[in-house]
Amino acid sequence: MGVKLDLQDLACHNPECLAYLVVGMGNLVTGSRYGSDSTRARYTCVLCGKSFALTRGSMFYRLHTEREAVLRTLAQLPTQGSIRATARATGVHRDTIGNWIQRALAHREEATQQFGEMLHMPSEEIQVLWRFLEHFSPTEHDP
Repeated sequence: MGVKLDLQDLACHNPECLAYLVVGMGNLVTGSRYGSDSTRARYTCVLCGKSFALTRGSMFYRLHTEREAVLRTLAQLPTQGSIRATARATGVHRDTIGNWIQRALAHREEATQQFGEMLHMPSEEIQVLWRFLEHFSPTEHDP
């Protein structure tokens, strides 16, 4: 994973916990590991006993694909011109790409930051990408 997290910067995600969304209480410990290479950690609150993944509430929650692969695939969409062309170029199924588009649209601020930080995309390129992705946004006319 590279970067070591300070558990003091995290908060419990359980709404019924006394420490819900309270950062710096020292109530979190690293629990089990998951993922194909067991590098992703689950965190457990010692107050309520509930565990959560760091990606909870993000566009990457419960995805099996690495973040960078998701972002790189999405970044190719304007160049490829369509979901099908991007699917052919990347080997990722078109329905999966559609799911990732909806996730990105739902978490636009986070995705914008990730495109800049992980892929080092200039802001102009990110704006072009968003204009393209917005065409896939569900509208009130969709059944």
